Amino acid sequence: MHKCDRQNLCRHAHLLETRAQKQLAQEKYGCSAVAHLQQIGFLSSRTSLAHCVWLDDADIAIMAETKSTVVHNPLSNLRLGSGIAPILKYRQAGVNVSFGCDGAARACFQTQRSPPAPLKKGGKESLSPPF
Repeated sequence: MHKCDRQNLCRHAHLLETRAQKQLAQEKYGCSAVAHLQQIGFLSSRTSLAHCVWLDDADIAIMAETKSTVVHNPLSNLRLGSGIAPILKYRQAGVNVSFGCDGAARACFQTQRSPPAPLKKGGKESLSPPF
């Protein structure tokens, strides 16, 4: 990360798309994944993190403080049934948010014009959130 800083490079990762990832980070690091990334110096205004569906209030505060960006992937999250990121809550807390796609390039354009995709819930499709 020091090289990224010296070269003024951006960094990107996928983070907390599923509830299981949130639990794994807590078990492995003894803190949230966002807190861990802050501790190792990964978060900055040049950091973008895809998904971020399972941030808690402390994580949201860290994201706002570090000026890191959440890359919201609504179609991917809806299709996988991994949850829906509370984007309005993030924006109200001062977190930068952008829209992205997680898949084929043409899906990026569909993100802006598609109706909500059915969620996978217990093997059945549903338009309600999976939680």
